[in-house]
Amino acid sequence: MSLRYQVDTLDEVPEGLRDHYEEVHRNGKTVFVLQVEGAVGKDKVDEFRTNNIALKKQLEDFQTRFDGISLSREELEDLIAKRESYQNFQAKGKDQVEELVTKRMEAAKAEHERQISGLREENDTMRKRLSDVTIDQTAVAVATKRGLRPSAIPDLTNRARTIFRLKDGVPTAFESDGKTVRFGKDANPLGIEEWVEGLTAEAPHLFQESSGSGASGDGSGGANDSRVTRNPWSKSSFNLTEQMKITKRDPKLAARLRAQAEK
Repeated sequence: MSLRYQVDTLDEVPEGLRDHYEEVHRNGKTVFVLQVEGAVGKDKVDEFRTNNIALKKQLEDFQTRFDGISLSREELEDLIAKRESYQNFQAKGKDQVEELVTKRMEAAKAEHERQISGLREENDTMRKRLSDVTIDQTAVAVATKRGLRPSAIPDLTNRARTIFRLKDGVPTAFESDGKTVRFGKDANPLGIEEWVEGLTAEAPHLFQESSGSGASGDGSGGANDSRVTRNPWSKSSFNLTEQMKITKRDPKLAARLRAQAEK
């Protein structure tokens, strides 16, 4: 006679063998199980078989999904690390997630502002260079026509940069406060040509010696200076630059020429 491993009641077991059965509770009911070392109940076997079938099905699905895909050990470890990172991120509470997002946004904003600041500084530098080059070239071109000495170019450009800067793309003269526009003769804004003209008298050492121009050749008479050929105060040969040169060189001659022109 064979003995059953599990019975619902002891009535199913011969009376002399009932002591070998132990009462247990499984799945909400009371049963009696034969106490045999190493024995496994049919329900456990069925559960094991079911699990094996499920695992085999999962393996087949996995092989179907990833057929042809080969990952190195490093790549697999990287994927696992990323999955764990994502799972940890999901495991955080709402407040922690919001705090993390805020910190990342603040870091991105700070980096953006740093880049904007760098671009502004670069733009200011380029504007300054453009202003200097434009003013230098304009001042040198005008002063060259007046006989600028090549060795005086650095002095001339340094003087020009202290007075002029670009405004709407045009070299514009400003007072020492850097805000007030400087005006020249006839109440017009001071231009580089007029400024250079004044510079020939203010700093004549920047310019080549000229053959001179001045008074006696215009018929007004009275001036006796070998360097003066036309009177720069007369209407026919009026020249402010020459007036300044003569005034600086010989104030008495300048007074005589002025008086002659006024007759």
